[in-house]
Amino acid sequence: MITNALLLIALGLICLVGVLVSVIFTILAFANKKSGKYTWLTGFLVCFIGLVFCIFIFVRKAVHKVENFATNLNEQMTGSLKNYSDSMSYSATTNLKSNEHIKILKSYHVDSTAVPDQFYYYPGFERYYRFPLRYPFSIHCNLFKDNGELFNEANVKRFDENDNGERSVAIDKISKIAIDKNYLLIDQKITSTRSPDFIHHYLLFSFETEKTEEVNSENELIKLAKQKGYTGSGKLITINEYSLLFN
Repeated sequence: MITNALLLIALGLICLVGVLVSVIFTILAFANKKSGKYTWLTGFLVCFIGLVFCIFIFVRKAVHKVENFATNLNEQMTGSLKNYSDSMSYSATTNLKSNEHIKILKSYHVDSTAVPDQFYYYPGFERYYRFPLRYPFSIHCNLFKDNGELFNEANVKRFDENDNGERSVAIDKISKIAIDKNYLLIDQKITSTRSPDFIHHYLLFSFETEKTEEVNSENELIKLAKQKGYTGSGKLITINEYSLLFN
């Protein structure tokens, strides 16, 4: 490759010299009306075409080389990120094998062996956090461990990929939660356009039906949940507090 490039550069330089010499002698020949003027003109055209050809080939090879370099670099970076992600996932899996809260979450599913391990053990990537609930639901947070959004991940095969089949349940702004086998109790904290205070929506979400019921306060939410057979905590905790259950 280097030899070919050097030969191409040498040929290009010869053509460049030929162009300059031909231009000078063509001008002189036409000015003095010498008989060899068309010979020099032909020489000029041949050298010019050769120079253009050399430049074209050189540029094409250079562009091809840059494209190959960019492709290889992208493949290496993709591979490195995947290896890092796999390493993080393996580390998280190892550390969470004996986690008591995950054991509880697994007990909520009829056949825990049918649930991918990553559902329970993949915590997200960098500043994107993921907290499993009863399969196939999880809460995702971006940048901070608050303002969560509820997702259904029944169609997810790999949890460490983007656009992997997860489906938003259209419940976001989640500030506090409580959970048992059948229900998720939610406190939505929404910014008000009319007041500096937040607006709170208290929702009872059914894992079985994905339907919600709304009440006016946390106490009413706990009361409604217990009327339906809820057996979990009588107090809602923040997403950050929930994240500590996985430590």
